[in-house]
Amino acid sequence: HQKLALACLRYLSDDNWRHVFALGLSDHGTNKTRYSFHYDGDYPLLLYATHHWAYHVKNSVCTCDELWNALNTFFQGYVLIWIHGIAILSSLQIIVRAGQDLRSFAHRYARIRTGTKEPPTSLRTHDTQWLRSWAIDLIRIVGKFGRALLQNPLSIYRLIPVFCPSKSQIRAVYGGTVEFGISLAGISSSWWDDCIARISGIEDETISRVLSTETNFVTLVSTKGKAIVWSSETCAELRSINHNEYVTHMAINKLGTMLATAGIRTIRIWELSSGKEIYRFPKNSEARTMTISFGHSDKNLIIGREDFSVTSHEISSGLVTSTFWACSQQGTDMNGPRYMTISPDLTKIAVAERGKPVLIWDFERCQIQQPWRCVRYTDRLRDVHEQEAWTASEVVCWHPQGTSILILYQGSGIVHWNFLEDSQKEYSHIEGREMTLTKDSSFLLTSDPRGTLSVWALPRFNLIYKLFYEEIVRDLAFSPDSQRIYDSRGALCNVWEPDVLIRHEDTERDDASGNYESDTESSLLSDPVISQNDSTRTQITALASDSNDQYCCCGRDDGSVAIHSTADGSKARKVYNHSSTVSITALEWSKSNKYIVSGDDAGRIICKRLEIKGKDKWAVFPVFDIRSKDPVRQFLFHPKESSLLISTESTDILWSIRGRRWISCPDNSSNLLCVDPSRISIFGWENLESQQSQPTALPQTVEAKLEPGAGRPPLTSTLSNSAETVRCVSATRNGQHLVVEIIPVTEYSCSLAPRNLKIQHFPAFSSTSSESTAVQRTALPELSQQISRLLGIFNDRVLFLDYTFWNRHIANRRRTILWLNGGPGCSSMDGALMEIGPYRLKDPDHLVYNDGSWDEFANLLFVDNPVGTGYSYVDTDSYVHELTDMANQMVSFLEKFFALFPEHTTDDLYIAGESYAGQHIPYIAKAILDRNAKKKGDLHWNLSGLLIGNGWISPAEQYSAYLEYGYQSGIVQGGTDVAQQLEKLNGECVRKLNEPGGVDQVDQPLCEKILTQMLELTAKDGRCANMYDVRLDDTWPSCGMNWPPDLTSLTPYLRRDQVKEALHVNKDKASGWTECAGSVGAKFHPTSKPSISLLPELLEKIPVLLFSGEKDLICNHLGTEELIHNLKWNGGQGFELSPGTMAPRRDWTFEGESAGIYQEARNLTYVLFYNSSHMVPFDYPRRSRDMLDRFMDVDIASIGGKPADSRIDGEKGIQTSVGGHPNASIAEEQENEKVEAAKYTAYYHSGEIALVVVVIAASVWGWLVCKARRRRAGYQGLFGGSSGHLPRLNKRHGRDVEVADFDEGELDDLHIREPQYDGVEERQSLESGSNGEDEKGQAQRKNSVDISGGVQGNEKLQR
Repeated sequence: HQKLALACLRYLSDDNWRHVFALGLSDHGTNKTRYSFHYDGDYPLLLYATHHWAYHVKNSVCTCDELWNALNTFFQGYVLIWIHGIAILSSLQIIVRAGQDLRSFAHRYARIRTGTKEPPTSLRTHDTQWLRSWAIDLIRIVGKFGRALLQNPLSIYRLIPVFCPSKSQIRAVYGGTVEFGISLAGISSSWWDDCIARISGIEDETISRVLSTETNFVTLVSTKGKAIVWSSETCAELRSINHNEYVTHMAINKLGTMLATAGIRTIRIWELSSGKEIYRFPKNSEARTMTISFGHSDKNLIIGREDFSVTSHEISSGLVTSTFWACSQQGTDMNGPRYMTISPDLTKIAVAERGKPVLIWDFERCQIQQPWRCVRYTDRLRDVHEQEAWTASEVVCWHPQGTSILILYQGSGIVHWNFLEDSQKEYSHIEGREMTLTKDSSFLLTSDPRGTLSVWALPRFNLIYKLFYEEIVRDLAFSPDSQRIYDSRGALCNVWEPDVLIRHEDTERDDASGNYESDTESSLLSDPVISQNDSTRTQITALASDSNDQYCCCGRDDGSVAIHSTADGSKARKVYNHSSTVSITALEWSKSNKYIVSGDDAGRIICKRLEIKGKDKWAVFPVFDIRSKDPVRQFLFHPKESSLLISTESTDILWSIRGRRWISCPDNSSNLLCVDPSRISIFGWENLESQQSQPTALPQTVEAKLEPGAGRPPLTSTLSNSAETVRCVSATRNGQHLVVEIIPVTEYSCSLAPRNLKIQHFPAFSSTSSESTAVQRTALPELSQQISRLLGIFNDRVLFLDYTFWNRHIANRRRTILWLNGGPGCSSMDGALMEIGPYRLKDPDHLVYNDGSWDEFANLLFVDNPVGTGYSYVDTDSYVHELTDMANQMVSFLEKFFALFPEHTTDDLYIAGESYAGQHIPYIAKAILDRNAKKKGDLHWNLSGLLIGNGWISPAEQYSAYLEYGYQSGIVQGGTDVAQQLEKLNGECVRKLNEPGGVDQVDQPLCEKILTQMLELTAKDGRCANMYDVRLDDTWPSCGMNWPPDLTSLTPYLRRDQVKEALHVNKDKASGWTECAGSVGAKFHPTSKPSISLLPELLEKIPVLLFSGEKDLICNHLGTEELIHNLKWNGGQGFELSPGTMAPRRDWTFEGESAGIYQEARNLTYVLFYNSSHMVPFDYPRRSRDMLDRFMDVDIASIGGKPADSRIDGEKGIQTSVGGHPNASIAEEQENEKVEAAKYTAYYHSGEIALVVVVIAASVWGWLVCKARRRRAGYQGLFGGSSGHLPRLNKRHGRDVEVADFDEGELDDLHIREPQYDGVEERQSLESGSNGEDEKGQAQRKNSVDISGGVQGNEKLQR
């Protein structure tokens, strides 16, 4: 071997080969046959040396100096020529194999050197690191640049070396040579990572499955019904297989030549080498396919289905040759299996059912058999309870020998079960969500819920490799040689080749040779290799450079736009974001470097203006944010940058960046006027064509739509190049005057100059004029100094915003949230003053801000429901009894409400609440949708979502969860007399629910006793568990009815005469306010089905969010999770993303603390709040607001606001603003900015809530949190005192949001003066909240209205 290795290396180390290869390429193209003949005939040794030099090196004596010198010569001058020759042959696997052989050679040398006490001189003189690096380079070059090499073999000289990491050998030796003529800066990685390729699916669709063979790997996009075949050698796409229907599973035969795909209607078999369909047969069953496998001879296909049937089919005809039922009684198991997998020897099948142990059935035994049952040791203690479920299994893997299986349990480790001996061993230290085994059972690969990959060496299950990569894994696969890992994450498939797997293969090979002392055992027990792959790195999809080539602006596939230095590639500034789910498709930077415009693949277009603040520093100001029907193909700025051409596939749009505004023509309704700083021009309404012979004004947008096959029409306009721009124009009622607001356009912020308000006398200009007219205007300098923003003309008076006021919230759309509390009969004032409202009570005399109120980007409407609740009142024979009646009354109320407040008719309407409102909300939602179906489109209410916290939605699941939660929380101790009594009662409840119609009752008195008996039997010394927060206790028999503690302040506060007067409570209401009206609950006995029956239909139309506090007993999270698990909606059951794939339970952290979990699928979101009670917003107002903003898709990056550090599985997602932050841009630009507090003290009402009377028939009153309507002289306090004006802005006079003359990162610099207040004899102090609300610049808030009434009754157990 040594002799052959030296001969091959010396033969290849010749510069003439480059000339030969170049001539052959020009003469013969890339014809493999011609090259093989050329190699064999003209240069007989060339083909052999090219293929086998590394093989002989691997098997040579590794202490030979001559061999090391030959290797050094080859790699320092000739290795690229060799790669060139290999690329011509299109056999890149030779390069990969050579890299593996060199790594094995270097590894063997290092082991000899380490294991020899007195190594010879030759061993001390050779450093193996450079050879190891070259070995890795060769493998990575094929994975990274294989496709480029095959297309252009010469690229190995000029292009590939400079794109390799800076510390790689190929970059160090060949990347800096002047000969190549290319230099490159900005490579972000200094060394190869373990990912050799990252490939995408089809149109960003999720890759659901991945399989591998010796030469190929296959990815499946189930939703598109397509499988893509990739080359294992180059990771290049070879062919696409289109099943043309949804595909649930796929399988490859043992030879790797055929692929079977299981669709919803047909089963198809394909030839992998060509992608041709060779067999097809119908599925012949409505049951979903759960597993599929080729038979022993590849002539049969074994299919396991959801109905527990396992059938064997002839692939040529589809004929069923045998059927086996993997269940005790055919057709009795209705829920279907969670997981099915066939053993490697095709004689057995493992079945995992929901809430049951894993079963193994033997095909070769008779149909009537007892399967092997794997009951974990920890579950065997609970086996005696019939109603208890076993821990759910996630994945089952067969050991290659077929005598044992590995079972992965959610969040609780892996069990290795030898079912023949019924022995098991548990490995609780392994956390996983997916797993797979190598074919020789040497390694186990797992992925945890965070996306981290771990490789475990069997049989000891020692961790040898861990890769941190924060994205959920959907499927895993090993390559047949166990040296490569494939995983699918979203729309990407990653190909990993960890060095540790190659190293162990080398170790085993050396051990087998017997030449050296085995250190396999010690290597497996050594510290694992930890790798960190940056999952936050995103692709650059658009690029633009500044006019001086000092900076480049990059748009990425996560919607971000950032500026980088061209000198070294470092990021100078993140400019702004589109949505995180879109890619930037077009980007342009104006010649003056003042404007950047970008477009994404959803048609959104954002333009920003830049101001240089210093080296690598810019201020960013908004210009416009619009949408087009199609994604933008090109942007082009006018040479004078007064307008922008936006070109899409179907339309060209010319957009004015500055200068003009529009208004309808006062004396001619068919025309409209374009008003710029110096001229007025006339255009037609119908076609935007100029009505003048020599127009000089440009429309705000001019569109030229393309007909199919038509050419692109030219757009010509004469631009107005004024240094001023018109921000607003409005006409008086008689049409005689125009009021025009003009602001300057300067190189820097136009807010540095004051506004100019001018009046144009309209008769001086006639719309019948044939030319645009220069106009004379009368200036109003004194009024201009007071204007922050002109709003227009109202009743011939100038309407404007004074500098005195400013808005805290600029939402991207209007939203209203209708909030309901539970009971039934509990007042929504609980939600208003203890949970989500803008204020809370510190004590009966002091209000504090609620840092986390839900009113930051939405209006709040609190309704006491049903009638008789709270302050509302009703005749004793008029209480509501049915859920449908309650819903109809709510629709009637909303009809009247929107009639009184028409500006909110088009708001996005959300319905939220907690506890028993879980029955009310779905019924109200259905009533609204039914109403909309009867109305015209413009009269629809925009019902946009439902939020239910700790909801009483499905009584059957909630009743069944009481005892289980009692055990988990420690209230009930297993094996005690109390537990036995409750077990008996629980069994009676289950039997009652199983009776006909049992689950169709909202309240089941027998089952209610489980909770009441639990509280009574576990009470000690007059104290019992708090059913709303099990961390607390309460006096018996209240057991939580005295909670929360704010009630002690809320009740006396709402009974004060001044408060009732301010809330417009009817004076005939004799009884005082009480939290829960017992009379309402006593009369409310619905015969309607529980609201769970409505959820599937609602989820087809609107999103729903269910959230639960972890420490609540009465409506605990176990019941909510069980109802979701059993619920079928939108084509699936529970949180199923695709057949066999469940939505992940994603970790949620808030400001660095573990906050809970998120889980979502098919329009339903579930959020579990850690360490929270029955009233989640009471415990965590800021976290609940973050949840709300996510659900309503409030993205602070697009509408302004300081984001909270809220992450799901480590990813921020949309940026949410929590806790009274003023508008701003991106959090990264606000780290060094501070806000001075606005301290509101010594007055009863802050002047920010105007209480409005809303009369809805004789019995209903309401209050709404809506935008404040302020009076110029200040606001009236709650008791008549004036609260004065809002604070005046110090430093920022003249800024205007609409004209984009403020730096988006500077709003936190606003300083607020402390307000002055008039004296008031009786006042209530409004103090700063405990979460530091007064430190976050409170300003304008929205206002409120309540639908109330109430009759005090006897207290009872309330939800």
